Amino acid sequence: MPPSGTSPDRPIDTVFLDRDGVINQRIPGDYIKRWEEFVFLPGVVEALHDLRRAGLRSVVITNQRGIARGLYTDKDLHLVHQRMQAHLDAYDARVDAIYYCPDLDGPRRKPAPGMLFDAQRDHPAIDFARAVLIGDSASDLQAAASVGCRGILVGSGEHLTEQLDALRTLGLTPSHIARDLPDALRSWAPLAQSLESLSR
Repeated sequence: MPPSGTSPDRPIDTVFLDRDGVINQRIPGDYIKRWEEFVFLPGVVEALHDLRRAGLRSVVITNQRGIARGLYTDKDLHLVHQRMQAHLDAYDARVDAIYYCPDLDGPRRKPAPGMLFDAQRDHPAIDFARAVLIGDSASDLQAAASVGCRGILVGSGEHLTEQLDALRTLGLTPSHIARDLPDALRSWAPLAQSLESLSR
């Protein structure tokens, strides 16, 4: 990435965010089924506040196949997201939209781009060429590449190495690699520049 035809320095106005592993801590081998299990990663609330203050659109897209597996319900997930947004509201850091896929497979589940198209349908101003997707897995960046959206891979250690290997197998390269969401906002020039110019 970036996909062919996409200028690497084009200003960013939309940030797509994976949830688990980017906004909140993952539970290895399990799912976030209730609010008590949801823990924001360090610096995330402040990073989301910075996006909102700068006027960038923030959209969460998250696979939630635990619903299809019967481990929790749509209602459980909505309650988690309501509490998440309420917490973010206290810091003027609310995300603009949340999309989730409860299915085991299908056109909406990443790496398929269905949730990205859902977001564009609901928010016609979204231009994938002016967007970036920040995720911690190869499937996140595969979804981004399929719509001409740039992608930042976040993470560290063995998990990061595994995801980079998976991307190489797919013939994809991240636009940037960062430690976490706050680092991505600071260290990737197109995003840092967009934050700076829009917050003036």
